[in-house]
Amino acid sequence: MTQSRPGLRQAGAALAYRDYRRFAASLLLTSLGAQLVQTAILWQVYELTGSALLLGLTGVARALPHIVLSLVGGVIADRFDRVRLIQAGQIANAALVIALAALTLTGTVAPWHLYLVTFLNSAFTAVTQPARTALLPSLMPRGGLVNAVALNATIGQTSQIVGPALAGIAIAGAGLGPTYANNGAIYVAAMLAIVGVRPPTILSATVAGPWTSFLEGLRFVRGKPAIVSLLVLDMGATVLGSYRALLPILADELGVGPGGYGVLSAAPGVGSLLGAAALLSLGDVRYKGLYTRSRTAARSSCSRSPGGSRSP
Repeated sequence: MTQSRPGLRQAGAALAYRDYRRFAASLLLTSLGAQLVQTAILWQVYELTGSALLLGLTGVARALPHIVLSLVGGVIADRFDRVRLIQAGQIANAALVIALAALTLTGTVAPWHLYLVTFLNSAFTAVTQPARTALLPSLMPRGGLVNAVALNATIGQTSQIVGPALAGIAIAGAGLGPTYANNGAIYVAAMLAIVGVRPPTILSATVAGPWTSFLEGLRFVRGKPAIVSLLVLDMGATVLGSYRALLPILADELGVGPGGYGVLSAAPGVGSLLGAAALLSLGDVRYKGLYTRSRTAARSSCSRSPGGSRSP
């Protein structure tokens, strides 16, 4: 009897588990909602102010809660029902964007409203994300965990394409107010999707206080050079690659309107999927980080050589 070849059925093996299907649907809706609100707020800030500086400050409003609250999100996830914590974050985000929809439709919205919503939306996400990550292993056997993590990454990349594109279409076709209202409905749907998920009850071995657990987590990370390296790499990419706030200006200069702005915002997600496909095509290459770095250096050297195509 021949063994079946890997295919779409194997790629979606984690979806055979009911609780994970609900979890994945909730994650997809939550990710789409996050992309929608971020895309719409950037466009509205530029529409209200026309200022590149004020656009850039939305990044500060989004980053500060992540810097502070992501560190304590794991401590909170260890002490509360994770499903309820995720649902609370989704309802809070729904209330935020529905309030923003009302302010926009009544013409009373001001830039500080947009900064406040950005700040709070980021804060709720920072608190609930560790709970979402910690919940995943309890939804299926250990053998399906790698597949579930891969599906989660695919969901995230897909939302980075679909979310901004939908935001651009919605802003161009219906306006910002209805876009925010639909965004709120997506967050509510995300909360409903995860209803009924009942992970097995595991008695927590956490007996230390929250501050002690927080310090233990920091000591664990500091003792793992691979984790520290990944954190530094991610920080560099985030700090030096936060160009998204400038896309409304680029769309305005190109004259493509909110629809074109949505396409520009979706383009990085397309690049992520193409990059993931390229890495998958390499197979199980040893020292993948060194391989990627050497390929990058080779391309850079070629572009600087006399025969390269790099423009002066």
